[in-house]
Amino acid sequence: MSGFESQNVRALMAYLACHRGRELPRTQLASLLWSDQDEATALRNLRQALYNLRGALTRAGCENSPILTSHRTLRLDPQSINLDLAMFTESLRMGRSAGTIDAAHLARAAQTYVGDFLAGFYLHDSPDFEEWMVGEQERLREEAVAALRDLVNHHTQAGSYPLGLQYARHLLRIEPFSEETHRHLIYLYALSGRRSRALSHYEEMGRLFQRELGVEPLPETKKLIDQIQNQALTPPTDAKKAEATGPWVPLVAREGALKSLRTAWAGVLRGAGRLTLIEGEIGVGKTRLVRTFLHEATSERRATVLQGRSYQLPPATAYQPLAEALSNAVANDVDIAERLLAATGRHHLAALLPLVPELGELDPKLTAHHRRLPRRGRQSLFAAVAKILSVLAEPPKGRFRPQPLILFLDDLHWADPASFELIESLLSLLPGRPIWIIAAYRVDEIEEKDRLRKLRKAAATLSGGSRIVVERLDDEAVHHLALSLVGAQQAPRLAQRLMESSHGLPLATVEQINLLWDIGLLEVQHTGQWSLTGSPEQLDALSANDTEATILRRVEMLPTSTRRLLTLAAVIGQKFEAQLLQLAEREHDAVVETGLEVMIDHWMVRHFARYWADTRLGRDLALWAPGGRKGTFEFIHKSIRAAVYENLHPGRARALHLQVAQAMEKVHAANLERFSEAIAFHYHRARDWPKAIEFNEISAAKAERLFALDTARAFYSRALNALTSMDKSGDSDPELRRRLESAAQRLSLG
Repeated sequence: MSGFESQNVRALMAYLACHRGRELPRTQLASLLWSDQDEATALRNLRQALYNLRGALTRAGCENSPILTSHRTLRLDPQSINLDLAMFTESLRMGRSAGTIDAAHLARAAQTYVGDFLAGFYLHDSPDFEEWMVGEQERLREEAVAALRDLVNHHTQAGSYPLGLQYARHLLRIEPFSEETHRHLIYLYALSGRRSRALSHYEEMGRLFQRELGVEPLPETKKLIDQIQNQALTPPTDAKKAEATGPWVPLVAREGALKSLRTAWAGVLRGAGRLTLIEGEIGVGKTRLVRTFLHEATSERRATVLQGRSYQLPPATAYQPLAEALSNAVANDVDIAERLLAATGRHHLAALLPLVPELGELDPKLTAHHRRLPRRGRQSLFAAVAKILSVLAEPPKGRFRPQPLILFLDDLHWADPASFELIESLLSLLPGRPIWIIAAYRVDEIEEKDRLRKLRKAAATLSGGSRIVVERLDDEAVHHLALSLVGAQQAPRLAQRLMESSHGLPLATVEQINLLWDIGLLEVQHTGQWSLTGSPEQLDALSANDTEATILRRVEMLPTSTRRLLTLAAVIGQKFEAQLLQLAEREHDAVVETGLEVMIDHWMVRHFARYWADTRLGRDLALWAPGGRKGTFEFIHKSIRAAVYENLHPGRARALHLQVAQAMEKVHAANLERFSEAIAFHYHRARDWPKAIEFNEISAAKAERLFALDTARAFYSRALNALTSMDKSGDSDPELRRRLESAAQRLSLG
């Protein structure tokens, strides 16, 4: 709830929304919200709040006011405005209206419930409103818990274990000390072939209960663990036969790295900032290591996690990893947005607007304020980023201890020079603040990147700086991995096969396991254990191909329509939107949905978590239950995308890049500048030189406004290269060349 001028206006909107359609006496509302005022003053305050509320709704796009008034009453018209609360209530009603469970409607309710009603909201000197709000929070939470339990049970009985797992995880976010939910989650892990994950979750639960409650797990939970360990697990009595998802490969041989991360985390919890660099070759598991640790850390202590990534998109977008981290947090976490608007000065927010345009959507006045700001160079922008991070590391309202802030920047080797300069400026924030910057990059890029070497040196000299090198797996680690999948009898044969084909590279190991599953030589048993079902001759007949060849063999086994969609997704990039995929392919939505489901089942792509809270809540996957494969996706690993893209015929690639560029222009017509870098890239690869010049020039001007001059020069250079290609085809434009060369020279001199 943003854009309101006071807490009382927010409270008025919330109360009207919860009583939508009902006529509420003005005296009742005035007394509820201004209980410390006399009636005349309270009514006058109500009139002013109503005026402000109507203004906020108009700015939000409501053409006609949804608030209907009379001399004595107010009423919110339920037909004139879309409310999450109304959708939640109606979805719950329809989910149980026929006396049975309708999973589609309950899934819609689960997706809508993303946290406590009015979480973090406080209205000064209004105890009646506070009492009502707490009651609503408890009621809505209980209804959400009941819906999620129904969904977990439904998908368990239906044999759709991946969905059951997602809803069980969602349920644990709401009631983390429910042993019944923990037990059901362990059960589902085992049923879906993730036996090692089931056992590790039991250990995590035991530590949590001992630390927070001082109790041991119940006998029925221990009995379940015994059944899993003894391979005596039985599926639900009436469960339908569901097609198994590919095997989940556990994280192994990373105890030393995890210990280093836990040590750094302990320092952050004591209030000391940290810089940790994670380096290793491609496919060695850097990202998975960090994500595994973050899941562990945030399950035990509340923290704010911002995550952003650089992409292989020449030229690199200005400040991309930091812009993505901040933008996704502001756009997807109401609590973060409210804290920033409340605790950050308008000057800093306005200075940050070019980097995080979502702030302007939350507070339209920031745009006008930004235009009045004097141009003070990049230091103003850097100071604004530092201020935002400092605010997020401060104690939230009503709490006394700071809330640690983790900034995870992945694939930093692809970042532009301005990103490194911003990161280096942020290092001065770390002393005395619970802020932790984690950056991952490829070790083979260090020699070519001066900025990476400089950051490496900073980590070595900075108090609280550290570097973790992630290595390949040795024979013992691969054997342990095989043992967790297929048991002691078959583990030696599987481990030998994996080591011969992968040479200890985790990505290659995972792809070999996926290939064995794809061709039917690895099957899940009802006990949750996997089993090698092929003969030794069949296993030995598989050639020990490199990772790319393994990936391509798996791709060839996909249905034709899915392969076509996967190829187009690879052209779009490491992450892609389902809507863009459908529009660019000009395909029916049902075909796209089916294709995405196959890609996910075969561990090719996954839902893209825009913000760490999304990975905890599972909001995207909740959309899948009703049948809508929507949202943003990403390739499981960059190497999968690269293998598909680099084996595409050049002529076919150009045609697909053109389809993507045109689709992006259509999808993002309302805000082309925000996506100009990607559109420029696709038009350049499509050799549509006029369009490539247009969007490279837009991107250069955008980078210049962000004081990322190296990045701006790179885009102008890209535009000039496109213009040279136009000249060769006889489409010379001397005036355009003079303009571009003048801009590039101005930046070089400046």
